[in-house]
Amino acid sequence: MKVAAWHLWKAGREHWGNGIFPACLQAHWEINKNLILLGALVLGLVGCSEDPDSPRCGDGQRDESEQCDDGNGHDGDGCSATCTLELAEVALNELVATPGDAGNDWVEMLNLGEQPVLLSDWSVRDEAGNQAKLSSLDEALEPGAFVVFTLSDALGWGLGKGDTLSLLDPSGAVVDSTSWEAGDAPEGRSWGRLPDGSGSWQGMMPTPGASNGAGQSCGNEQVDSGELCDGREFQGQSCTSFGYEGGVLRCIDCVALDFSACTVAVSDIVLNEISSSADTVELYNRGQSPQALSGLRLVDRPVSESARDFVIFEGQLQPGEFVVYDLAVLASFGLGAEDMLSLRDGSGKVLDLVEWPKDQADPSWCRIPDGDGDWEACEASFGAANAQ
Repeated sequence: MKVAAWHLWKAGREHWGNGIFPACLQAHWEINKNLILLGALVLGLVGCSEDPDSPRCGDGQRDESEQCDDGNGHDGDGCSATCTLELAEVALNELVATPGDAGNDWVEMLNLGEQPVLLSDWSVRDEAGNQAKLSSLDEALEPGAFVVFTLSDALGWGLGKGDTLSLLDPSGAVVDSTSWEAGDAPEGRSWGRLPDGSGSWQGMMPTPGASNGAGQSCGNEQVDSGELCDGREFQGQSCTSFGYEGGVLRCIDCVALDFSACTVAVSDIVLNEISSSADTVELYNRGQSPQALSGLRLVDRPVSESARDFVIFEGQLQPGEFVVYDLAVLASFGLGAEDMLSLRDGSGKVLDLVEWPKDQADPSWCRIPDGDGDWEACEASFGAANAQ
């Protein structure tokens, strides 16, 4: 019987091509293949009159009668052997939108269902409509398992500090989504569900590929693994450790330091105007005597890093004068839409500091009046007095 069945199968393959049988025969085969192999094939060959050139399930092209068609006859990959969508219970579980200089954004999914799910034909999409297919996830995600998809540099896009991420099934339908605001998931923190899969979204310690309940020790006044600070514990550091004159150092979610209550040294040379879109910085001498510029540094991080510093090598600024620096030309870094910049002396002491909200430094963010006024959005006036 096995030999006869093989010859019938071979005849069917030659008749329909590529081993893809019409839907009516496919159904017989999948249901009864171990019990009535020969009978199913004979029934299909004799009783099925489907035109081999007509659209059929498994040819990789979705027709009007099909919910999906992924080009194979397998279940468990989002599209069943009969070309109907499988209701997979997959949820977004955690993401990192601000990984820092050393890494990429990533997204974690969790299989809440009872069957393995292949995610290679699924996609993720951000608020701007950028979309990435999860092609690299080519192994079935087992029930209760986590999987991480990295948004590589090759995609040309990543997640914003405030954004929306959606998970799409093979048909393009949105099965899950989450939104966050700037500050919800700062550098060193993730945005995740607690408990896994069904809980509310919140900022937390990153746990890629593992339960979000693991390692959430922030708030115990001890600096544990993965933490930079905790409550009032800063591992012996203070504002002065980072070049400030004094003040109070604060901890943000155990992974970031807040310098807003730190005080800076009194300086005649101050930051006076910033443009994030043009990467341009203006300094101003608000004092009564000439001031040397040599050795001063512009730093766009709370903590000085050599790769993010621009050192001024020469020059002198007269009282009431301005000097402008084009970081796009002179420096190895640029200014973000939402960022900070500090002016430091040669020893690293902070002489001035400015932060700006998202998009407020485009075209410019200015002191009004020059030198001592409050910072506000303004029209660009580099090299001249800021408009009142």
